[in-house]
Amino acid sequence: MTSPFRTDPAVLDSLRRGDEKALERLFRGSYNNLVSVAKNELGEQAASANRVVEKVFVRVWNERESFASPDALDKFVQGTVHEAAVRERSRLGALKRMEHGSGTGGHKAAEATVDDSWSRITSSLHAGTASSDARDPGRTSRAAAAHMKQIGPKKGAWIVPTAVLAGTVIAAWAGISFLARGGEEVVLTNALAQADVKITTTAPGQIANMTLDDGSTLKLAPNSRVRIPTKFATTVRGIRIDGTAQITAAAGQKQPLEVRVGKSAISMTDGIVDVKADSVTGVVFARLRQGTATLKTGKVQPAPMAVGAAVALDSLGASSTPDAGTLADALGWTDGQVTINARPLRDVIKLMKQWWGLELYLKDPKLGDRLVTMTADLGTTKPAIAALEKGGELKFGYESGNMILTDGKKK
Repeated sequence: MTSPFRTDPAVLDSLRRGDEKALERLFRGSYNNLVSVAKNELGEQAASANRVVEKVFVRVWNERESFASPDALDKFVQGTVHEAAVRERSRLGALKRMEHGSGTGGHKAAEATVDDSWSRITSSLHAGTASSDARDPGRTSRAAAAHMKQIGPKKGAWIVPTAVLAGTVIAAWAGISFLARGGEEVVLTNALAQADVKITTTAPGQIANMTLDDGSTLKLAPNSRVRIPTKFATTVRGIRIDGTAQITAAAGQKQPLEVRVGKSAISMTDGIVDVKADSVTGVVFARLRQGTATLKTGKVQPAPMAVGAAVALDSLGASSTPDAGTLADALGWTDGQVTINARPLRDVIKLMKQWWGLELYLKDPKLGDRLVTMTADLGTTKPAIAALEKGGELKFGYESGNMILTDGKKK
């Protein structure tokens, strides 16, 4: 299946420099595909798909300097469209329940065009020119209150209107409180989608070790990213992992640590969990090393995780137990080794860059189909190259300063 969003490196460079035309090019080139993705996520609320995509691109603009590579931006857009659609579906569902209870209903608006959506995005990007009334909602409320005071009720006619007004205010306040509270899931989704969320991205060959504000620790694999809400450990306690990581949850906290990965969520009260979201297949791997945690995907109810056991989940929540080779391939790095099982050399070259930062080239492109099986320790490149040579029957060398792989099979 073709990805709904692909970034040209030159366009990303322009975007990072603040070129609004680059943002427009990305937006218009992917609008139809991303709207279709959002519609699938929204279901009955599909009419709001264009709004979801608009909000995502406003965030792309606000966070443009944080995208170190086209792949990082691609993953961000696709993941954020999903998060924004989930949030919008929840919000609209709550509004629908409120409207049903009050007997009111909405109307179906005409579907926006790409020009309509881009116009709204540019308005959001340049919203600083809004009127003083728009910037100070309280001013409008104060003016309305003063106006009501001047009008005043007619003598003897205040009892029924006041009762009606009181009932309306109570109902409105209950609705606002319901939306404000939401559920913990929605609150965390909102927090992860805020423009000021902290994002840490690792480069090829880089493993990041972090300590979170609640005392939890995180080991982030190369080519991975973590999103941490600004209000982490105060009003929310959750993070999102894009890629691969090992999380150690601090014990003794009032609420569990929620780790979002792919379309799954792991709720940890303590202990250590290894996770990986495969960006190609959409499969999530999770393993509880120690402690207590539950795992949830989609609408499937949370299920306890067994210590020492690993699970693989597809995007619909169907689970399976990965074999030893698959598990080593997905999560073996947490033990200091990278294992590659029968993968085409063209894919292995990408993994060599991810884990060891090596930029390798093939002398003969036909070698890309050769299957490679190897295991090598992290941190040192020579043993990794030796393992690649042996596992793929290859020969490593240099040409014009470039690292080249040639066929090492004996003729």
